[in-house]
Amino acid sequence: MPAEQPHSGDPHGSNSVRQANLAKILHFVHHRGPLSRADLTRATGLNRSTVGALLRALSDRGLVVMGEPARDQGVGRPSPLTHPAPDLLAVTVYPDADAVEVAAVGLGGRVIERIRRTVAAAPTPEDTVALTISTLEQDLQHRLRDATVLGIGVAVPGLVRSTDGFVHMAPHLPWRNVPIAELMAAGTGLATVVGNDAAVGADAEGIFGVGKGGARPLVYLHGGFGGIGSGLQLTATGFPPEAEGLEAASYLPELGHVLVNSAGRPCHCGASGCLETEVSFERLRAAMADLIPEPAELEPADLPVPMEHLEGPALKEVERQLEFLAVGIRNAVNAFAPELIVFGGFLGPLLELGGQAFLSRVRAQLMPPLASVQLRRANMGARRIHVGAAEQVFRPLLHNPLAAPAALAAPGALAGSGTEAG
Repeated sequence: MPAEQPHSGDPHGSNSVRQANLAKILHFVHHRGPLSRADLTRATGLNRSTVGALLRALSDRGLVVMGEPARDQGVGRPSPLTHPAPDLLAVTVYPDADAVEVAAVGLGGRVIERIRRTVAAAPTPEDTVALTISTLEQDLQHRLRDATVLGIGVAVPGLVRSTDGFVHMAPHLPWRNVPIAELMAAGTGLATVVGNDAAVGADAEGIFGVGKGGARPLVYLHGGFGGIGSGLQLTATGFPPEAEGLEAASYLPELGHVLVNSAGRPCHCGASGCLETEVSFERLRAAMADLIPEPAELEPADLPVPMEHLEGPALKEVERQLEFLAVGIRNAVNAFAPELIVFGGFLGPLLELGGQAFLSRVRAQLMPPLASVQLRRANMGARRIHVGAAEQVFRPLLHNPLAAPAALAAPGALAGSGTEAG
């Protein structure tokens, strides 16, 4: 990209150009940092002096900090590395069937601390807000005291309208028609955004995980206790859709509910034979009961034995689920033509159990131009959801760093308490 062009009366160029260039720099530092000025010059296509001016502007706004130079920069004066500011945080919340997780997440995909509060029954929306407030006051107060909290990102395992944080349905909690963004903001005094848990997982894996800097479009499939969620990334930049000339969707694809078996079981969505009813962690766990000493403690990301050691009901169930997973992958590829599909939760080890034979079976079902799709296991683990939820909070600032002074001027306090959140 060429250097900024001067604008009459404004040595830095027009605000729109300056905003775009500041956003590029901040995105690269946040998603790929720490980076030197030379790294940023190569990455952005801007000239070195322009990059230097933009870095000073970001530093003045408290968005980046300069650290020690890298030791292997070669000849010449070493350039200091630019890091994302360590004191800009998002609070993230993940209500699950047996717990509510609350985390403090910094720029650069850093999960600073994650607290898991177990519950006896699936938390209601009111439980989720109350547990979030008590966790902020009791467990994370020391992390937030000297930080600027930009907002709360909630990841919900259900059908979420991302434009206003309204949860249409989260059957495994169970929630119906819940304005969770409004409830969380009212309870905490912090601006709140809400996304589907698999959709924010796609963001995290695409930006910081196995899909970092790689092929697009990217489809993410996550298999958990409650079913199969999905997310979709169209671009590799991490920029918000409007910055790419795209419209943000209110709802994202629900690939867990594509038809894979016309004679299959009824699904909670009202249909039958959905991917998540045929490819199911509970059915796998039941088939493997004899192989697992403590089946109740088995997590979705952990399957206990390699394929060659499976036999009887366990082998039959794995082969059955792989057959229907291949159909689901075919549907996803035909719908979105992704270059990469990432598998999280129990789908990751299931993919590896299938091995090369499964990959060949999948590719044999695809049209030749689409058969080069890559299938890879997710690699971010439990921090994936929190990093992705935080990305929702950081996105407005990343898109428009010029708005930083207003955004950072008055970090809110928790409503109804004296605990500082920023």
